Formats: sequence, C-alpha cells, structure tokens
Amino acid sequence: MFPGSSENWTCYPISQDGKEEQNIKSYRPISLLPTLGKLLEKLLLQRFNFQLKTKKLQHPLQYGFREGKSADEALLHVTSLLEQALRQEKHAVLISLDISGAFDNLQYSSIRDRFASLSLFSNISKTLLDTLRNRKVAMTTPTAAFQVVTGLQPLHLQIQQETTYTRVARARSSSNFFIVIFSPTDYESKSSGIHIHPHNFLLHNQISFAENHRDSGSKAMYTDGYKTDEGTGSTYCILENCGIISPWQGKLDHSNSVFRAEILAIKMAIEAASSLHRPIKIWTDSLSSLMAIFNPKSRHSMVREIQTLLLSHKHIHLRWLKPHVGYLGNECANQLAKEAITKGDPFFLPKPLSYLKYEIRSAALSIWQDNWDNGETDTHDIVPRVSNKPVGWNREELMFVTGHAPFPSYLHRFNLRTHDNCSCGEKGDPMHYATKCRFTLSWHFRTPTVSLKLQ
Repeated sequence: MFPGSSENWTCYPISQDGKEEQNIKSYRPISLLPTLGKLLEKLLLQRFNFQLKTKKLQHPLQYGFREGKSADEALLHVTSLLEQALRQEKHAVLISLDISGAFDNLQYSSIRDRFASLSLFSNISKTLLDTLRNRKVAMTTPTAAFQVVTGLQPLHLQIQQETTYTRVARARSSSNFFIVIFSPTDYESKSSGIHIHPHNFLLHNQISFAENHRDSGSKAMYTDGYKTDEGTGSTYCILENCGIISPWQGKLDHSNSVFRAEILAIKMAIEAASSLHRPIKIWTDSLSSLMAIFNPKSRHSMVREIQTLLLSHKHIHLRWLKPHVGYLGNECANQLAKEAITKGDPFFLPKPLSYLKYEIRSAALSIWQDNWDNGETDTHDIVPRVSNKPVGWNREELMFVTGHAPFPSYLHRFNLRTHDNCSCGEKGDPMHYATKCRFTLSWHFRTPTVSLKLQ
C-alpha cells in the first residue's frame, strides 16, 4: 500500500496579489509533498489514465485533466455549436457553471463509490484509494515576531473570526469566540430578495435629489443625525413660521453610525407625518440615506420599512438639501441632534453587523496581545503592542529585530551550527553584535534602559 510518510503534506498559505492581507480568503494554500510521494502518485496517475482511456470511461466532452485536450478545444467546440444554431436559425443557450470550492468539498465516500463502479484492476483502485486515506496536513505560518511586525494576526485567530461572524450574522446562531459570547439577537439581520415588486416601486415622485430648498415659512420637517465619542443622536423637528414645534430626540449608543441615526430620524418623521392629511416635505442633508431608500434592492430592514411607509402615504415627500449653508430648519435639526446624545430619549436599535466585525476583531486583538505578552521572544521588548498594521520596517531592520538572519543563535536553532556562540565567546544574537561584541565596536549603540523597554 501507499507509504504513510508520503501522505503527509506541508501547507504554506501564500497571499494572492491585489487582495486584502487581513482576509483569510486572500490566501492560497500551497501544499508541498515529499518527493517519493510525488513519484508514486505520478506513476499511479499514468496507470489510472491508461485504464480510463483503454476502457473508454472518460466522457468525450471532458477537456480538463486529459492529455491532448485543452480549453482551446472546448471553446472551439462551443463556437461550432453556436455557429451551427445560427445557420439553422435556432436559439442557442449557453449555461456556464463555476462551483465554488468543488475540490475542497469533494467527499472521500463519493470517490470511493465511484471507483467501485469502474471496471479497473483492483490493485490500481485500492492503491489510489489508499493515497486519499488518512492524509495529514501541517500548516506553517510566520513566527510570532514576524506576525507582529507585519500586522498579520495568527492564522487560527483569522479562521475563528470568520467562523464566528458567519455563525452570528448569517446562520443567526450564538457563537463563542474563546470566552466571549456573541448572540444574534444583539445584531441587525439583513433581508434578502426584493420585498416590493418593481412595478409597484414608484418612489420617484416622492423622493427628490434636486437642491431647491427655500425657507418659505410653511410647515416642513427636518431630520438629522450626529455622533461623538459619547454616543449617537437622532432627531427630527417641525418648522412652521420660523418656529420649532414637536421635536423628537433619540439617544442611541456608540455602536450606531451617523447613517443609522439619519435613517431612524427619517423613519420617525414619516411615522409622525402619516397622520397628516395634506402634503408635507421632509428635508434631510443625508444624500446616502435618500439613495438607500431609493434603492429597491436595499437589504437594510429599516430602509425597507421606510419604503413601505412612503408607498402607503403618497402625501409625504422626501427632499435633499445641502448641509451647513444656513437653512434655518437644517441648522435647528443639527443642534437638536447634538443635544440628543445627552438629553434624548434612549432608543434601542440592534447593533449593526459592521460593529459585530469590530467586536470580534477587538476580541481577537486582545487574545493575540495576551499570547504575545506570554511568549518568549526578545522582539517583545521592542514591539510590546500588537496591531493590525505593519510597523513599516525594511528588510534589514526586520532581520535585526526578529533575529531571523545568519546569526549564530538563529543558525543553532536549526542545527546549522554546533553552538550559538560568537567568535568573542558570548551568545551571538543581534543585541550582542549591536551593543557588546568587540569585533563590531564601531557600530555599537547604547543598550536600552529598563524604563525605556517598558514604555
């Protein structure tokens, strides 16, 4: 059977060009097999392909993974079919499918059952199946020091973050991120599909993006949202004859963005205006809010509520005005939104999913910091705090700080030297050469004090 030692892989995650390095999906796993395993697999593949070819078990339209076949031939075949349909004045439909993670999700039991249905020599089938059984993959990631200086979190933390977010945001189930518990009821849920038929989505007569505001003294409503470190404020007010009447102020927690405060203010204003029986305009300086409401495919639950309310109350019109140009109603709404942060009525909204990502990322950063503090590396004295941003050092500085260079101490770790001593007799690590070694005296700099290390 297939040697067990040849089934062990070493997998290196390599980042793809042009993709975000902080995202685990931006890495391509490159697996390195033992040389003997590669040779045995190549021999088995040749025998297997020979059996498939002689017994005519391959589909004639299979162009991938076949000798003498290529994507060019597949395109030529499709083109000929389209040209034939065109000559015969027939309709031609091309359906292209790309299965995400097809090879990753292929089950061993499916391969085994397929082999059993083929009329192959038993020794080939058994050996091929044995090569897929009990495979082991060893993931290699950068050392702790390199992760810190490059701003890349440990791979297991990145995987755990993706898993936690998917469970809470998409599967809507509680999930533990180590000791932190995240519940889906604390966060907003995104809607799917289109909730209003396009034929009935007639908001173009009720929403205007043109700047045509005039302070006329007639009754109108103004909305605004504001955010500081203390929290978020949401408000609307009614302006009539240059006087403010019936203002509403809502106090939101710091997890809410200005956009959510603006959307909430518009929703509350529409609900207040729904009891009126004459046309009324609601003015806002939030262009992004109006664009979201005007989008029939919006997945935001509060935006969908606003769309339904507007279609049910045709006398309500939303209008955009330019901010901070001196319009009385807009300036009053802006001041009320600032006051709402401390004086408004507490208003609960589920936290946005963006804040869920922030909380998971903060929890991961805290765990990473604990691991870094409890680790054993001299780099901690130079970079005591972990961060998702790289430190910005060049190659030589990285080699010095991490010690990953042709220093005796580093070479000794990998049995490339019999000892880790410098020629002067002391331990040959980077700090020794920079501060103590008599052979590098002209390049010495002062050893950092204890107080400086703790800063």
